[in-house]
Amino acid sequence: MTVRRVAVVVPARNEAHAIEACLNTVLRSAHRLGMERHHVALVVVADSCDDSTIAVARRVLRGDGHVMPVDVGNAGAARALGTDCALAHLAGAPLHTIWTAHTDADTLVPPSWLVAHRLIAEQRFAALAGTVDVDSFHEHPTGTERRHRLHYGVGGGDHHPHVHGANMGVRADAYRAVGGWARLTHGEDHALWTALRRAHYPVLSTGHVPVVTSGRQTGRAVDGFADYLVDLGRAG
Repeated sequence: MTVRRVAVVVPARNEAHAIEACLNTVLRSAHRLGMERHHVALVVVADSCDDSTIAVARRVLRGDGHVMPVDVGNAGAARALGTDCALAHLAGAPLHTIWTAHTDADTLVPPSWLVAHRLIAEQRFAALAGTVDVDSFHEHPTGTERRHRLHYGVGGGDHHPHVHGANMGVRADAYRAVGGWARLTHGEDHALWTALRRAHYPVLSTGHVPVVTSGRQTGRAVDGFADYLVDLGRAG
């Protein structure tokens, strides 16, 4: 397939301290695509924010994206609303030519992130599950980083078992066909991945397109990545 449009969705909940850095990396990655400006739709879904997340996001985007305030308090619902919004901005292009890329507001993507997503899509994969690196373990007990490296165990290879909403891509027609993001408070990424596999779409798990996410102890999603790191620390 040829990717003619790209939708990028970034849910955020009280991420005023992190979202500027996140969006700057996403914008840099989008610029690398070399697409016309109106062919890339970047949507920040500000869910139940009572800090300055919305103001910071609007200042950083300056017309290069859309900030969508919602009050759902639900990770899956926020991702779904953001994806619907992005696809609406790209209306007119066939769904099979639109790639949707997903990350989180506490995450930094590399400059090559969206180019890599596009190349994988053009190899006829309908979805991509990428990996995450952790920016710092300073909030965690000694030994947490070592246990994480042993448990995660990906390196730069493919066919890993991890699925993260912070680093995921889905072709829009496949996304629609399986019902999109489930309205779940957590695990919405695994639910979508499972639905795509059950529908026999060709998917790729790859360690070649990592992003860097926060190693903070307190995350925004119950049973999310932050809780995983805390549990590793307790295991010591």
